[in-house]
Amino acid sequence: MPQIITFTPNPALDITYTVDALQVGATHRVEDFVYRAGGKGLNTASVLAQMGYPARAVGFFSSPEYLADLQKRTLERHGNFSFQALPMPFLNRQSVAIVAAGDATVFNEAGPNYGTLTPAEVTQSWEQPWREALQLNWASPQAIVSINGSFAQGSPAGMLDRLIAGLHDLGCWVLVDTSGEYLLEAARAGADCLKPNVAELRGATGITELPAAARALLDLGARALLISAGKDGLAYVEHPGASARTALLQVEWAAPGMTLAGNPTGAGDAAVAGFLSARSENLPTHEALGRAVSWSAAAVPVAVAGAVQTEMVATIATKMTFRTEEWSA
Repeated sequence: MPQIITFTPNPALDITYTVDALQVGATHRVEDFVYRAGGKGLNTASVLAQMGYPARAVGFFSSPEYLADLQKRTLERHGNFSFQALPMPFLNRQSVAIVAAGDATVFNEAGPNYGTLTPAEVTQSWEQPWREALQLNWASPQAIVSINGSFAQGSPAGMLDRLIAGLHDLGCWVLVDTSGEYLLEAARAGADCLKPNVAELRGATGITELPAAARALLDLGARALLISAGKDGLAYVEHPGASARTALLQVEWAAPGMTLAGNPTGAGDAAVAGFLSARSENLPTHEALGRAVSWSAAAVPVAVAGAVQTEMVATIATKMTFRTEEWSA
């Protein structure tokens, strides 16, 4: 099977507080808290390793507590998890999730603490780390690669486009899970698959109607979309080819068929993990969607991102619902 690699350009130290209830303006005593190396790519690699698929997490990992957690995870996953830290001059940012009543409120720092540096100085500081990252000494030819999450505030322009182009030159298949302008950049770069949720798809394109928004990304150059619709599941749609402007979009849907309470923060990352694992086995789309949905739903009952409740995966799979539809826009 091809190697699976995740690339996290803007990793964060994840802090999860679990409380009975969240009240704005009040003081909360937190007895249940977890500090964990995080970021969407790392979460995806961790789920893959947990489910028995060797995965390599690559990113700008720099904080001592972050690296210590990565080392611990390497030992715990018995050869299924490895990592490569790319050098950068800053400590990793932090992400705080407050879990209450089965839902999560998340505060994501936009990037590392740059202190008194001006925006121009921040961008200049990032140029050398990105030059090294774009050498791609961390990527294997023909690998399956996901680029996960945001880019740090002040990152030089055009890095995602160059990253996708370099990976394609190596024969890699590339999935991108990001948002905003970077989602559009990934589409223009011809990413093999984009994985927005519905809000990200609408936000990036400025189009409310889902079929029209999907077609807009495909028209820009994306080869396929894996769209997360929360409890409604996942939709997969491919570029229709030469007849793109006139052909109906053929859409496959999979939904969990059951509702699970907990922390949905890492559900999307688990969905990406499931889809990548299926891609590594060259499974048909129907099976890939089913696996992605079952892993995603099984991540919800887990208190922290980057793990799934393994005993739930098979149960969810038996309740899965599938459907196909055609979109016109």
